[in-house]
Amino acid sequence: MHRKVLQPLALAVSLALSGGSAFAASSFDVTELDKSISPCNDFNDFVNAKWVAKNPIPADRTRWGAFDQLREHSLETQHDIAEKAAKGADGAKAGSIDQKIGWFYRSGMDDAAVEKAGYDPIKGDLAKIDALKTPSDIVGWLTDSTSRGRADVFQVAVLPDFPPWAVQKPDGSFQGYEIDIAHELADSLGLKLKLVSTDGDSRLPLLKSNRVDVNISAWTATNERAQTAGFTIPYDAHGAGVLFKKGADIKSYKDIAGKTVAVARGSTNDTIVTKDFPSAKVVRFDAIADVISAVKTGKVQAAVESSYTVAQAAKQDSSLQAISDPPLDPQLVSMGVLPGDQVWINYLNNFIRNLIASGEDNQLHEKWLQEPLASIVSVQGNAA
Repeated sequence: MHRKVLQPLALAVSLALSGGSAFAASSFDVTELDKSISPCNDFNDFVNAKWVAKNPIPADRTRWGAFDQLREHSLETQHDIAEKAAKGADGAKAGSIDQKIGWFYRSGMDDAAVEKAGYDPIKGDLAKIDALKTPSDIVGWLTDSTSRGRADVFQVAVLPDFPPWAVQKPDGSFQGYEIDIAHELADSLGLKLKLVSTDGDSRLPLLKSNRVDVNISAWTATNERAQTAGFTIPYDAHGAGVLFKKGADIKSYKDIAGKTVAVARGSTNDTIVTKDFPSAKVVRFDAIADVISAVKTGKVQAAVESSYTVAQAAKQDSSLQAISDPPLDPQLVSMGVLPGDQVWINYLNNFIRNLIASGEDNQLHEKWLQEPLASIVSVQGNAA
């Protein structure tokens, strides 16, 4: 599995060297509120409109927010600390954190030494990886790596705002159906689990940048997606539903044609509306919660999200209604990894089959969604 050693190490040093927080305290600036907008009509724009106007999304990003800025600032600070430690490492106290960080950083930045060594230092490890042929081989390799202090973190991408599949709580922890599956998977590997937030746009980039090992993020395995990502057998299945305000001229799915419709950017629902309802005016949001909110506040006339999500939204808000027809365009939900990693996919498939055959997948599904696993998924366990 993939680990980012330098970044957390440098952050730890930053706190040690700075003697506390890396950021100065700041107060809330009321002048940032857009008083031309009524908070009762659009609280989001009342609070954020000025900031959004001043901070356009960079050309190389699909999203940009205050936390993105914070992350960039943090990385710059860590880089400065590592550079400073590297310059003073030889004269630092022997065995000190300053010296360790400095020498460690210099070893990675010494291009000449790295090029000269080539991949000789890791030939043994690569040979062991190349010899992996079966799921049990992988488990053995992970156990050995962990015992030697390597690969001890298993990173899984999950959605932070898709209850009851997955949701991030105010304290930063996660809960939900897919979160429980992620814990079961990590336990099967004997690894410590780290959950990483994702959205429709960042699933594949997180894999390509080695920031996660697998996506368990309600990822529907469409043929189009399978051209760029590797997918397992399904562990769940669900379709789309339509949410709207009561009194709206919407009685069936076809009625969203020509209307403003909110979707989560890059999601299957985005594709459904774009392809099947070309006359609809699609309004895309980064967060599923914002999709639902857009209907509540009247920003859009309808929203397309999972059938369970829209049904729950309508149940919780008497002003909302969901189409009661069977789900639109039902899809199979799979775990996603990098394409071509067949040994890893084989292990995940084996894990999913056992999860289904044992009845545990169904138990988790009933726990979180109050309904049994779809038969098209549960039948896979019969062959396990």
